[in-house]
Amino acid sequence: MSVLLSMTARLSPELTGALSLIAVVTLLFLLIGKDSVLGPVGQRNSVISAALNILIVPLCVIFAVFVILSLAQILG
Repeated sequence: MSVLLSMTARLSPELTGALSLIAVVTLLFLLIGKDSVLGPVGQRNSVISAALNILIVPLCVIFAVFVILSLAQILG
């Protein structure tokens, strides 16, 4: 955790904010796409849904890291 805090200390707050905004917007669009694919049933839609899961999970992890680092900067 201290390694991540030292890495974000070198980044400017504007850059960190821009990266987190890009991650959140991308995650939002992927979740909307997954929700629209889940409606109809079919082989193609299940493949697309699985592919979107592969993209969504790392973005959720990145989002969680940004939240934890932001809280650490505020509290520390």
